[in-house]
Amino acid sequence: MKSRTAGIWLGVASALLAISLALWDTQSASPGPISAVHEKSASIDGDDCAVCHGGSPDEMRAACAECHADVEAQVAAGTGFHGKLPNVARCGTCHAEHHGVDFELVSAGAFALAGVADRDAFAHEGLGFALSGVHTSLACRACHANADVVLLEKDAQRFTGKSQDCAGCHQDPHAGKLPDCRSCHGETEPFAVVAEFEHPSSFALVGVHAQASCVACHAPGTAFAIEAGGGETATRTPRSCEACHASPHASPFISAIVARIAVERGATCASCHPVAGGPFASPRTLTVAEHALTGFPLVAPHAAAACTDCHATLRAPDAHAEAFADFRASHPGRTPDDCASCHADPHGGQFQTGAFAQGGCLACHERERFDPPAFGFAQHARTAFALTGAHSKTACRACHAQIGDAPRVFHGTNATCSACHADAHTGFFAQKAASLAATASAATNARADDCATCHTTTDFQHVAAETFDHARWTGFALVGAHAESECAACHAARAAPDERGRSFGVVAESYPGSPEDCATCHVDAHGGFFARRPDAPTCTACHDPHGFEQARDAFDHTRSTGFALDGAHARADCATCHPSGSEIVQVSGAVATAAGVERALRSTVHAGEGSFQNCATCHTDVHAGAFDGPRRPGDVGGRTGCARCHTTESFTEVAASAFDHAAWTGFALTGVHADAGCASCHPRSGGAASNTAFGARGFARAAGTNCSDCHADPHAGQFSRNGSTDCATCHATAPDFLALRFDHQHDARFALDTTHAQLACSACHVPWALPGGGSAVRYKPLGVECGDCHVARRGGF
Repeated sequence: MKSRTAGIWLGVASALLAISLALWDTQSASPGPISAVHEKSASIDGDDCAVCHGGSPDEMRAACAECHADVEAQVAAGTGFHGKLPNVARCGTCHAEHHGVDFELVSAGAFALAGVADRDAFAHEGLGFALSGVHTSLACRACHANADVVLLEKDAQRFTGKSQDCAGCHQDPHAGKLPDCRSCHGETEPFAVVAEFEHPSSFALVGVHAQASCVACHAPGTAFAIEAGGGETATRTPRSCEACHASPHASPFISAIVARIAVERGATCASCHPVAGGPFASPRTLTVAEHALTGFPLVAPHAAAACTDCHATLRAPDAHAEAFADFRASHPGRTPDDCASCHADPHGGQFQTGAFAQGGCLACHERERFDPPAFGFAQHARTAFALTGAHSKTACRACHAQIGDAPRVFHGTNATCSACHADAHTGFFAQKAASLAATASAATNARADDCATCHTTTDFQHVAAETFDHARWTGFALVGAHAESECAACHAARAAPDERGRSFGVVAESYPGSPEDCATCHVDAHGGFFARRPDAPTCTACHDPHGFEQARDAFDHTRSTGFALDGAHARADCATCHPSGSEIVQVSGAVATAAGVERALRSTVHAGEGSFQNCATCHTDVHAGAFDGPRRPGDVGGRTGCARCHTTESFTEVAASAFDHAAWTGFALTGVHADAGCASCHPRSGGAASNTAFGARGFARAAGTNCSDCHADPHAGQFSRNGSTDCATCHATAPDFLALRFDHQHDARFALDTTHAQLACSACHVPWALPGGGSAVRYKPLGVECGDCHVARRGGF
């Protein structure tokens, strides 16, 4: 019984436990918190299990597919990672849930449950994308940016969505115009190596072509671009050298070589320049016949020359552009007649211009020898200097000099006589010819700048009289007394011939100076006065060359002397300034004399003592220079000196508008001073002998400009400062001297209050006895304290 009873109670307890567990299970919302990614989803409600689990365990996969359609598509198609898994019926097998927000749904454990022990070593072959080359060493995140991201953003992909095309990860420089990248570039070497591509045998990459990059020959955008080739098996017609390289050879030479060796144009380069050897390195030597095709046959005198004598070795064998530049420099396409291309020009380029420029060296020299030159009288006549007379017998070097290592001078040789011969006239006519060159009259002589004007190359001594124009060539016309004189009067014969064999005297030797100046040959009766004038007149301005004594009437005193005759000067007699008589005239020159010259009029009586434009030169300054100080006006309305106040009509007349008392004396006449007579300050002097500034005219100098100089100080010096009293500080000069400009409140030490302001000045300022006698009203010093003026009453105020 007991055992049966116990079994009953155990069954009841088990039933109660089962009911309790069932009741607890129905009370529970979830077996645990969901992951972070699902928690963030707005479509998942943590209290509604059916959103993820459906109505039964078999419906859970369909619920996952609602959000993960891309995974479901792989499973349905049997592709991709999930489509290749053996059992994908239950997503939770690998991606467990309800483990909290820190649990990773895609973790190393999830990959292990899917059969991938090491995610980073995952074999991609089953996905149709086998990893090879550099791809095998890449981390997952190198291609899958979200591989290590724990919590993906919405719609973000971790491993799916990647293309297996190279352009899916790499930029395609060919813009899709070529087949699979691997066919040329492979996956083991850097992209620029193009490791899998083999260049067609029709254009083998040897020599410099093997060193060039692909784009160097297949530049983008050209007909030879890599993309222009089309597919993987496409071929092109091999290019000739000229298709890529500009030929440094002249076109006629190329055409001649093509015809000679019977090859197509553009294929001639390889006949002389092997590609395998580098950029035109060690080209074969041309035969004599081939060299003639360049237009330069190797005949005498070039037949024995070595190649390097004319063609320098290329200096840049490894730099294509520089090698071509060197080739052009050493193979410039010369002709046999272009001597200067190879040979230094001994003439320094003198014949690059002129009559022989087009003929080159062969215009003057033979082809096979340079010396002696084939240059005779006929050729010399083509120059600007034909050889005639004595010149036809002269050696070349006598005229064409060579100094040091410099080229001998031919072109531009001075053809004038004076260039080779000493000038018998010491340059006199050369200077004159230069001044005549621009005038029409100079055309009358073809060689106005040389001896040929008067002389010939046959006889230098003979000069045709009609060819010499004395006025034109010397500047001195022979008229009047000069035309009647003998040549020797001016051209005195030398005692002995000079080094040139000439005895005809030069005027300058006897009479040095300008022939335009009469004083060169004649004594200047005026002592050079007119010659010193800025606009110096010549003797002919007043005198006639037929007779010196005959003076012209049109004498302009102002222009000739600089001193205008007006006013009293115009009325004065000439002898007043120019007394008659004899005087010594100092003149330089061969005919100068120290003897007295009798003249009707002499120089001014004050000549040499100062400028006669200055009145003081002739007249005594009655003002003793008082008005010429540094603070006096030097110019008044354009007038200077005495003219500032006086006129030439009368000295006593003074223009009232011209005399400004303030400007001339420094003392302005205002107030009562303006009304005072001149004698009030300038008393009449004792006569003309007075020594004051105004003594000769009757007025004395003023006592001074300070008030105290003319007026007694009633204040006995109380307001003196530094020994001087300025009355104008308190008194005005007009209209009443007693009108004060004194402000007691500001100008005194004692400001007046209401009581004191009502007092008269005399209440405080009373007369005060002076030590020397007399009295003066006392203004200072006075006390400013009450006790100084008031006595305190006993017992207070």
